Amino acid sequence: MKCSGFWLNELGEEEEAPIATHKKEIEGTMEIAGENEKKYITTEELQKHNKHEDLWISIQGKVYNVTDWANEHPGGDIPIMNLAGQDVTVAFLTYHPGTAWRYLDRFFTGYHLEDFHVTEVSRDYRRLANEFAKQGLFEKKQHVTS
Repeated sequence: MKCSGFWLNELGEEEEAPIATHKKEIEGTMEIAGENEKKYITTEELQKHNKHEDLWISIQGKVYNVTDWANEHPGGDIPIMNLAGQDVTVAFLTYHPGTAWRYLDRFFTGYHLEDFHVTEVSRDYRRLANEFAKQGLFEKKQHVTS
């Protein structure tokens, strides 16, 4: 069996992650997928990556390793550290412009959050933000002074 990298087992020990040709549950914590299938981690596994030297977040179900980015973050490392090991979708959508999405791919771990779902609050926020954008409320206005 080929090796696709490493993952942590229940004891936190690094093990080789085999490439499977179909979805297969391993130790109840992660699914290893073939080339065309997604790999998953649980919320509990994501929560373990909550330290400055091991910092993962999830945005819309995709898991990102932002360990090396935290100190470069324009808003400082405090906002990221406060949300380390969590889904940060609402915060990301609230505080970042649409152009920020293009920077995420380089941090993608290849994992998706197994139990990700859009909360009712997030759904409501997205509806409002979309409506405000349609009305032009987020556009910069030129202020005139006399």
